[in-house]
Amino acid sequence: MKNFIKQVPGFRSDTTWKKVIASIGYIFLLLGVLPIVFQGSLVDSLWNGAQIIAMIAFGAAVIALFKGNVKLLHIVNRKVALLVLVVSLIVAGAMPFPAGSEQAEVQEQETDQAENNELEAEKAAEKEIANLEQKEKPTSEHGTEQNQEKEASKEKQQVKQENESAVEEREQSAKKTATTQKQTDHGPDAQVTRVVDGDTVKINLNGQEETVRLLLVDTPETKHPSKPVQPFGPEASSFAKQELAGKKIEVEYDGPKRDKYGRLLAYIWVDGKMFNQMLLEEGLARLAYVYDPPYTHYQEYMKAQNRAKNKEKGIWSRDGYVRDDGFYYGRGTEKDSSGNNNSSSTEEKASENEANEGEKGSSSSTLKYDPNGPDRDCGDFDTQQEAQDFFEAAGGPAKDPHRLDGRDGDGMVCESLP
Repeated sequence: MKNFIKQVPGFRSDTTWKKVIASIGYIFLLLGVLPIVFQGSLVDSLWNGAQIIAMIAFGAAVIALFKGNVKLLHIVNRKVALLVLVVSLIVAGAMPFPAGSEQAEVQEQETDQAENNELEAEKAAEKEIANLEQKEKPTSEHGTEQNQEKEASKEKQQVKQENESAVEEREQSAKKTATTQKQTDHGPDAQVTRVVDGDTVKINLNGQEETVRLLLVDTPETKHPSKPVQPFGPEASSFAKQELAGKKIEVEYDGPKRDKYGRLLAYIWVDGKMFNQMLLEEGLARLAYVYDPPYTHYQEYMKAQNRAKNKEKGIWSRDGYVRDDGFYYGRGTEKDSSGNNNSSSTEEKASENEANEGEKGSSSSTLKYDPNGPDRDCGDFDTQQEAQDFFEAAGGPAKDPHRLDGRDGDGMVCESLP
């Protein structure tokens, strides 16, 4: 035994450290070989052992071919080494290495199969749980549907409110846009050069001075050649000067462009507001001279006049002052805080003038108004026949000083009246 050990590489020398290193090396080699040998069944272990022996014999034969012999394995010369090399190659080729790899593959396949089986089992369990939940669901399905219906109803209500809000916003935006367009596109631009009175101004239009008579409004007189200054006439003139003097305006036409005196007939826009309507709102003018209906702003003007009338502003603060044919302040009385009626000497004179005018028109006593008197419009008459008689008495159809025949010139006036 001692002789065999001395022939093992690492133990041939009596040096202790060489023997220790050799022992450690062989132990690690043994630990590496044993797991390969003893994996799988007994047959697999024997098969693996035979493969390892064949590998050792191959290695020893290669060493013996170079060295001449390996006495430890009884390979005494190169002929024996060559024979061992051939035999070991045949054995190694006939037995694939390692023999336990097939077993390992089988085990790996078995492991994969087991994992697949586990996954399938989990899926089957999930399906069973889902089926059980579906079976249990009908018992609480009614309550769940009610909750879902309530939530859907709330969502629909919210969507409806949002849609309504969006529509309102769009409408408001459209109104603002329309208002802006109206404020910026009413007619030719001009500049006021002089305020004559409340309803008449002079303007510079396209480099020429023009006189503008405001459409559909009549303010009390302040500069009439045959009439005294009428109450609220100075206030209307002062208001016109305050709002218009020296300002840039827009001139909007509606119907005949000029009257019989050659004055422009127009609405005046200043700072985006219609000045004609402002006079009516302040109670400084009456709605009058509706010769060629329909007019674009007639309804707005009527509402503005009614608001001033209801508030008893300006000309509407005096009983009987505003008439269909003008201002008769001689008969009117101003309302004071005590409720008493006050009249002035100027008003009495106006009454006398009115009486004189009535005497002058005695020749036409059958008519409601004097054909040679102040301007009349269709609103001054109750029936079409009454307006027609007045028209003919004033010289119609050859002449139409009151412009009752309108634009068609057919000799029939105020055809909208009964």
